[in-house]
Amino acid sequence: MKRALLNLLERFFPAPASPRSGLQLRHRIGVLRGRILGPIWILRSRLVGRRLRLGERVAILGPLRLSGRGSVEIGDDTVIASADLYTNSPQAKLSCGRGVFLNGARISCIDRVSIGDHSILGDTRIMDTDFHPLCPQARRARSADIE
Repeated sequence: MKRALLNLLERFFPAPASPRSGLQLRHRIGVLRGRILGPIWILRSRLVGRRLRLGERVAILGPLRLSGRGSVEIGDDTVIASADLYTNSPQAKLSCGRGVFLNGARISCIDRVSIGDHSILGDTRIMDTDFHPLCPQARRARSADIE
């Protein structure tokens, strides 16, 4: 039964070009889930002002949380086991290259965060800001406008 399901998935969702030829059933189901849920996430993200682009054969194996009004670009053959992607400003751009594996990654972006091709991120926190000035006097001044 498992072999028949794997053959059916192989027919409709061919394996990405990679040195590992035998992909797991769970990965192929993730690709199917990405194809089904991808357009829904793109539509939902456009309704709230966020721009989302998913590459080919993106496998979503676990939760993917998107927040903010910036743009998110996920490259081809990316596997998402679990990820929280935050764009904290409308001009923020978060991009993942080809063949990236995200597992427990939390990425927060105000300006730009780029993840290179074939990267593996597990239980990672990446930010392009620490949300406050480095100088202690500037932190105590509290002169920043709050919206």
